Amino acid sequence: MNSKYLGQRLRQFRKDARLTQNQLAKKAGITPTYLSIIERGAQLPRLETFINLANILSVSADDLLMEDHAESRKETHTSFAIPSDNLSDEELTLVQDMVKLMCDHFKTTNH
Repeated sequence: MNSKYLGQRLRQFRKDARLTQNQLAKKAGITPTYLSIIERGAQLPRLETFINLANILSVSADDLLMEDHAESRKETHTSFAIPSDNLSDEELTLVQDMVKLMCDHFKTTNH
C-alpha cells in the first residue's frame, strides 16, 4: 500500500466533503496531527482508523487505495481472477508469466 498516494486521496476526499483536518479528525476520534501525518503519507493509518475515515467520508476502501487508470499504466483487469484452489505457487507464477508474455505480444503486434 502506497502511504503517500493514500494520503493524497484522503486529503482530496476530505476537501471534497468540505471538511477541515480538525473537523475530520474530531469525527474520526483522532488528533489533527495524526490526520496530517496520514495525509502527508508519512505513516499508514491503523486499519480501524482507515475504515472509520472511509465511512465518515462516504467512500469505499477501493476509492482510497486504487490509483486512477490515467495515473497508473500498470492496471489490472478484475475479470482475470484465477481460480487458485488447486494450483501451487509455482503454477500460479507460471500462469502470471504466461499472461504477461501474451500482453507483451499484443502490444508489439497491435492486436
